[in-house]
Amino acid sequence: MSRARRTPFAVVRGPFAGSRVSFWSLETSADVGARALAALAVTALIWAVLSAWHAPATLALLIVCAVVLELFAGDILRAGGRVIGPSLTIVVAAFALYGAPAAVLVGFARGGARLLSSRGLAGIDGAFILSGSVFGPLVGGIIATVALSFHAPLLLAGALYVVAAFVAEVIAPAACMRSAGPPSLALAGDGIAGWAFAAFAALSALGYLLAADIVRGDWRVLAYFVVPLIVVRLSYSALRARSERYMSALERENIDFFDRIGKLDRINGDLIEALAFAIDYRDGVDSGRSRRTAQMATAMGQSLGMSQVDLEMLRRGALLHDVGMLAMPGQRTPRHIEVGARLVARWRDYRQIAQIVEQHCELLDGSGYPRGLKADEISMAARIVGVATKYVDLTSDRPLGAGMSHEEALSEIHALTPHKYDEAAVQALEAAVAPATAEVLPLIRRG
Repeated sequence: MSRARRTPFAVVRGPFAGSRVSFWSLETSADVGARALAALAVTALIWAVLSAWHAPATLALLIVCAVVLELFAGDILRAGGRVIGPSLTIVVAAFALYGAPAAVLVGFARGGARLLSSRGLAGIDGAFILSGSVFGPLVGGIIATVALSFHAPLLLAGALYVVAAFVAEVIAPAACMRSAGPPSLALAGDGIAGWAFAAFAALSALGYLLAADIVRGDWRVLAYFVVPLIVVRLSYSALRARSERYMSALERENIDFFDRIGKLDRINGDLIEALAFAIDYRDGVDSGRSRRTAQMATAMGQSLGMSQVDLEMLRRGALLHDVGMLAMPGQRTPRHIEVGARLVARWRDYRQIAQIVEQHCELLDGSGYPRGLKADEISMAARIVGVATKYVDLTSDRPLGAGMSHEEALSEIHALTPHKYDEAAVQALEAAVAPATAEVLPLIRRG
């Protein structure tokens, strides 16, 4: 059985220290701190049970009202954390009627109901929540009682109760949880010092008014206070459930819609592949020229850092760069380019591809066709396809002989750069067709 090691007094924590809660200058683990607070809360609860012996029926009714409000209306009014809810009004009314012990009992019941309605709450978080719901009315009640014993005005005593209870129930647990480690409840304490305190004070004032009505014997005020909040909560829950169902249905429709778009895009891609095959097969043999051009252009685009969408458009444009040959068999002429561009332009959202088909035979010095464009008038995608097309044409076998070698093709393209071909596109071509090399280490003979 291992003994608990005493922790030394320290002012600055080490970088690898676990989560801690500081009590004066002694550091203890967060779990021990939560257990200590829970033990103090239980002690306060025992004191409250022994002290609040009078009017058990009235006190039991207040406890039931607080629990019902916490379970059914606890998340309607919240600011910073769930501690600020309409059940707080019942706690303050219990204090105004029967003193601090009754407020502690109602606060404990309220905290327990809050734990029951909270899901996925860690044990340390639950201990701080329950302790805060006990210490809030305890500290506020004691301070207000002491102030009244010194003949302080009733308004001042009520203000002291609100301030002390707010600090003990809201600020202190959030601060402790922030120093303890994971910001589970600490996030709830962010930004609660302003309007959240105003909400806490308003609910406390409503509790005093509620107590005044009960003193006059008008118990119907509890029903008028509890029932509307429950109705609002149930209506809000029904509305939220309906909204969640609507959002789920809308999300499913969006998924189906995008699935249909994806299927349509795949169909377009398959159609383009089929057209490219038809273009390459127009002479009775599958030359594979369009597919080689598309592969080369895509590799060049990757070397230039193009996005995936632009790369796909570049690939499809390269596949269709000779699509006009299907309508007008024969040699490539400006008329073939114009017919091909007009054909692709009939596809919606394929303007970029039509531009590639129309401009891939243009040259930077204006000597290309069909429009004689120069320099920046030619899109970058068309320049890439133009260089890729030239390389494929030079390296492909011809009817009268074999095509050029890789070095010969690059040499000829370099001779036409930069006055005809884009220098960046040519460099991307060199990167795309460069053979992959690797250093080969000699084998070590084993004796």
